[in-house]
Amino acid sequence: MALTEFGVNHPMAVRLWAKRAMAETFAETWINRFVGDNQNSIIERKMPGNKGAGDRITFALRARLKGLGVRGDRTLEGNEEKLSYNTDTLIIDQLRNAVRSKGHMSEERVPFNIRADAKDSLVDWWANRMDTAAFIQLSGSPVVENEEVPGTFSIASLEETGMNPVFQPSATRMVLANPAAANESALTSSDTFTLGMIDRAVAKAKTTRPLMRPVRLGGEEVFVVVLHPYQVAQLRADNSAGSWKDIQMATLAGGDIKRNPLMTGAVGYYNGCIIHESNNIPVASTAAGVILPNVRRAVLLGAQAGVIGFGSDTPSADVEASFRWKEKYFDYDNELGVSLGGIFGLKKTRYMDADIETGAINTASGVDFATITLSSYSPSVA
Repeated sequence: MALTEFGVNHPMAVRLWAKRAMAETFAETWINRFVGDNQNSIIERKMPGNKGAGDRITFALRARLKGLGVRGDRTLEGNEEKLSYNTDTLIIDQLRNAVRSKGHMSEERVPFNIRADAKDSLVDWWANRMDTAAFIQLSGSPVVENEEVPGTFSIASLEETGMNPVFQPSATRMVLANPAAANESALTSSDTFTLGMIDRAVAKAKTTRPLMRPVRLGGEEVFVVVLHPYQVAQLRADNSAGSWKDIQMATLAGGDIKRNPLMTGAVGYYNGCIIHESNNIPVASTAAGVILPNVRRAVLLGAQAGVIGFGSDTPSADVEASFRWKEKYFDYDNELGVSLGGIFGLKKTRYMDADIETGAINTASGVDFATITLSSYSPSVA
């Protein structure tokens, strides 16, 4: 059977490879299991269309209903509860990367193979960029680790933070391994990660106003906790009663929750929390930009903890319209270059105007909407 081969930058090739690359990018991201198109998602996806680089997407954050309801035959009309919303804004901008072949003599490959290799490399790059940005935003710590020199860190650039500024955790949305510690800088080697930290974070989520909305799965209400492997190692090393063994024994009884994507890759379940681990959890940093290399900042997440948005120059609300695949020959058609760019943004959600519970006006930077950080002294494992 003959195969149709499209020339470089042919419209059909551009469309095909852009669509294929972005479909694979989302499949490859670690955060993909948390992304959805409704307000019950950990990270809500916004696809407004007609939004270009440098634009902003305004979206609603829905609060929990708090009324008593109406009992019996008492009149409901006139006693309805008002839906409470708060708004936040996401910046989207263009981000691109490209690869380039070494030339016909060194490559000895046809354009199709170069395209395939380019796609694989650019998909991996985009997936890593989205995962890195997600946990930088959710943790409120704009720190990246040097892949070439493990254990060394630097402050992230805007390209690494989802095209949006990063805000430190709200004071009421933080849990420290040592409750008596003044801040993360005061944590010491004895302040390791424990299940008690999850207990305190859940209590904050349920009692600190404005209340966090859990995610509803198969009739259950759950939060998601994401730990760094060093923090998971500390839990595994704890053999005392009420520790790691309890996580393994707390199986989910029945229902559809086990088959939900949020359970994919989970390491356990504890106190209404699905527990995951990811090496994308960054080390902590202070508001002044001081990096704390031995302190990891895990996160407890509720519904609408984050938002990811995509823009395009057309009315289409399709991801394909947000990303562009470009091909170009160099050096008298001896070298082929391929780029994959997109208009996107990602951020942690925050209250940016009146508090939805009290009506009080917040500060300019807002208050975290559905994220609690859990900080412990969790250095690298020798």
